[in-house]
Amino acid sequence: QKIDFLKRTFPICLLGATILLGSGLLAPQLIALLFGSKYTAASGPLQLLAANLSINFVLLPITLLFIPLGKVKVGTVVTVFQLSISLLLYPILISDFWLNGAPMTLIATSLLALLVYPPVLVYYLRKERRVSL
Repeated sequence: QKIDFLKRTFPICLLGATILLGSGLLAPQLIALLFGSKYTAASGPLQLLAANLSINFVLLPITLLFIPLGKVKVGTVVTVFQLSISLLLYPILISDFWLNGAPMTLIATSLLALLVYPPVLVYYLRKERRVSL
């Protein structure tokens, strides 16, 4: 059931992530069109936020599977680790990259989650499969 859930939802989330990335690429033109060219400097952070949201879109079905596995604590541990990394990176990236520093921190913590969640999920799914056999 859990693998079937991933097979059904993951492609939809990948499509959503692709659309978000595409909208990020169009951000400078959209901002210029809607608000005028003097606001195009806001396109950089918006593009980074779109990239971050697309990573989270991909993570959504993966993280949801920890609930039926009874492993909600995994999400808590990852979130605490993300918060710790954020507190470390925010001052560094904001001072180095100004407006883009905060969204870059979000991307870094989302990429961390993207590296951690899938292998942990595979581990628990394999463990559950062995127990059910």
